[in-house]
Amino acid sequence: MKHHGVTVAQLMPRRPGPESELMSSLVQWVERLGDRSAQPVWAAESLRIGAGIPDIIVATYRPELGEIKDSYRSYPNVLGYLRHVSMAQPATIAARTGMALPRVEESVTALLDAKALHCKGRSVALTPAWRDVLPKTFAIEAKVSNWRTALRQACRNRLFVHESYVALPTSVASRASRDPVVMEGAIGVLAIGEGGKVKMVQRPKRRNPVAWGYYYRLALAINDHQRRARDESTDSVCSGDIAGGGDMDVQARQ
Repeated sequence: MKHHGVTVAQLMPRRPGPESELMSSLVQWVERLGDRSAQPVWAAESLRIGAGIPDIIVATYRPELGEIKDSYRSYPNVLGYLRHVSMAQPATIAARTGMALPRVEESVTALLDAKALHCKGRSVALTPAWRDVLPKTFAIEAKVSNWRTALRQACRNRLFVHESYVALPTSVASRASRDPVVMEGAIGVLAIGEGGKVKMVQRPKRRNPVAWGYYYRLALAINDHQRRARDESTDSVCSGDIAGGGDMDVQARQ
């Protein structure tokens, strides 16, 4: 079985202080998880989703995600609406989402080309792969002491991920684990102890996202980030070939 590593992308500068140390421990923990994953994994610090910026988001993703070549703002609305319903015509999608019909039609055409949608008569529906294009997603909120704030933020993150966690020092985690929202299985708790060791204190129940538009916004953000990384890597390789006189060798090999 092939395993996929992961490097946690840092999308915003991390604030210095005690929570930065927690984050460093969590990043190492997440990267070790990625080493054991049988599916491609993407992870990042401080990705804005709607009004929130979770400390860390982790997601496995299907290869079909890479078929999207450019991500317009309208795509998550179209995909999210179709995740709620079995199928719909473009005019219905426009009416329900408040989007202009030409924009919906343009988005539907592009998503059909990317095989994210397929036709059912005059209606369109998500392809099976795109109904579950991010098979597993979870978010983490880290706090040194203010665990109630962390729980509120984690509850918000549950809108678009399958599992949501708070990460706290061991002494604080024990108090948070007795909160009703944790005991009911809505939020998980990670304890960070001596030497930065991360321990699972409470695993939450896996639940489907509620805000599917945010779920697909996350999916397309992952695709955008991966595409930019590939483009930068290609540019770097090409620059190296030209600088090193390797361009002729490439053409000869072709």
